[in-house]
Amino acid sequence: MYTNHYIFIGLMALLVGCNTKDHGNADQRLSTILEIHEKAVVNPDSFLIDLQHAQKLIQLGGISDSIIGENDFKIGRRYARRGDLDSAAIYFQSATDYIKAPITNNHQVTQFNFAWNIYHRLGKYGDCLALSRRYATLINEGSPHIWRTFTHFMDENVYRSTKDYENSIKNNAKRIEILEKAGDTIDIPHALLSQAESRYHLEDKKGAFAVLDGLVKKEKYLNTHDNRKLFGDYAKYLSEEKKYRQSLKYYLKSLDYKKKLTDNSRQRLIASNYSNIADIYIKLGDYNNATKYLDSVIALDINSVSRGLQKEVLTHQMTLSVLDKGKLENVVENLNAIFDFQDKSYEDKYKSELVALQKANENEKIILKEKQDAEIKSLKLQSRMQFTFLGIGLLGVIGYLFFRQRKLGFERQQLQMQQRLLRSQMNPHFTSNTLYSIQNLVKDTPEVAGKYLTKFSRLLRLVLENSMSNYVQLENELETLKKYLDLQQLRFESKFNYEFVLNGLEEDDLIFIPPMLIQPVVENSIEHGLLQTENGKITITLSKNGKYIECIVEDNGKGIGNNEDVHKNSASTQLINDFLRKTTKSGLEVLNKNDIDPKQSGVLVTFLIPYRLTDDD
Repeated sequence: MYTNHYIFIGLMALLVGCNTKDHGNADQRLSTILEIHEKAVVNPDSFLIDLQHAQKLIQLGGISDSIIGENDFKIGRRYARRGDLDSAAIYFQSATDYIKAPITNNHQVTQFNFAWNIYHRLGKYGDCLALSRRYATLINEGSPHIWRTFTHFMDENVYRSTKDYENSIKNNAKRIEILEKAGDTIDIPHALLSQAESRYHLEDKKGAFAVLDGLVKKEKYLNTHDNRKLFGDYAKYLSEEKKYRQSLKYYLKSLDYKKKLTDNSRQRLIASNYSNIADIYIKLGDYNNATKYLDSVIALDINSVSRGLQKEVLTHQMTLSVLDKGKLENVVENLNAIFDFQDKSYEDKYKSELVALQKANENEKIILKEKQDAEIKSLKLQSRMQFTFLGIGLLGVIGYLFFRQRKLGFERQQLQMQQRLLRSQMNPHFTSNTLYSIQNLVKDTPEVAGKYLTKFSRLLRLVLENSMSNYVQLENELETLKKYLDLQQLRFESKFNYEFVLNGLEEDDLIFIPPMLIQPVVENSIEHGLLQTENGKITITLSKNGKYIECIVEDNGKGIGNNEDVHKNSASTQLINDFLRKTTKSGLEVLNKNDIDPKQSGVLVTFLIPYRLTDDD
């Protein structure tokens, strides 16, 4: 897509270049562009319109690649500050495309760093690796050692994000080797912290703790950031090992170092640490101190921290209310807080996606109009041009291919946005049902409610993490489903059992599917099929079927009545049906089992799920 884009823009610039008297010569345009860049440095949060004007001047030709790349980089930064990561990624990628071998300055490395970070935040790990591979071709053995370690840093973090810890450790070892040869004692501790994280997840816990213990002995030689991460990571691992008192000790040390920070991350890191300490105090049964640290998060202005941390704090408050018998009167208040948070969170997400969808449509109209204007301008200039019919035909073909690709790109973006809208409507429905059940249990059986709440808090975190991506690993989606079904078993006093059957698949295969497609179908089976059935059973079968995964959700419930509309009472399944028809050309197929075999009861729901081998969208 980028290649066609540059070819087309180049040819159009050639056409327009014959009529540039309104914009001055190349030197004048360069002077204007540099003035815009200087102004953007003084006030980096504005001037997006000026930068786009600079981009139009660039298209007239006569501007060097380095200036073009710098303009794209500055536009990318504006979009990143606005939170429009998809647009930022396009411009950052374009900026790095203009960098030629060899890399000669830190700013070029910074451009790759920004591009990689955006792709990593978007979960586009394939693009991360492609960017790293290209970066590696632009440096050599004579490049500064920090530049040479950066390629291994990028690969190490991508592999860790995809849970390929062995390759992560291999790249970490190469990174440390370069640092040690250069005698760089400042950056080695950070690399060792990354190594410890990969070792811990690779079940080499002894090795992980050995690395951390070695760093603890060098505490006084480490900088503030390394120490706050060292003790924070150590505390997290100790908590997972259920060594809560040691964990608390290290969380408090990490907090001391975070309070010494002076950059913009200080408040966010302190708030996260308060939440972690409160969680440890809850596990130790010290509810007074837990309350104190949760109140400290709120005192820092909970609305200014991340959504994930807000949800974590609310969950801790709910857990504390259930476990501390003296605070049961706060349960309903905390439930309402979670309801309000969910409503606000998904309302904001829903509105933002609608705005993005509208913006995509408007952008498409603008591009089509630009195409028409360009064609008109081309015709007006044709009398002054000496192009052959072959040249004009070539321009038309390239233009057609470019705009066709752009149109397909917009359709793809719209489909992804509709998928996100689907999730943002399903999540509150699912969460509300679960919270309502907790509220009822708290009044009658607080002990059961506590058990229920613990399971629910784990599930809530999984749902939140999965809902942030267009594609999630199959293993994560199945884990979410299992926790959901466990909760439903608890809620309905084990009226049913469940089973997963995988044909031609392994649970830990590196396969990525859209999240929250299966859960609403399973929920329908429980709510409408199994509640009046004793010894109910749900079987979820996943099988590879060409470029899709075939999913069959089967229950032995009452089945569907003759006059009953399958989607009438389920907006979520209707949305899923619409989404599947757009992505797989087939929707949900629902059959009564007694139509196949009169001796059987229940429903079979069959549908195809699109999948990818990476979560790169």
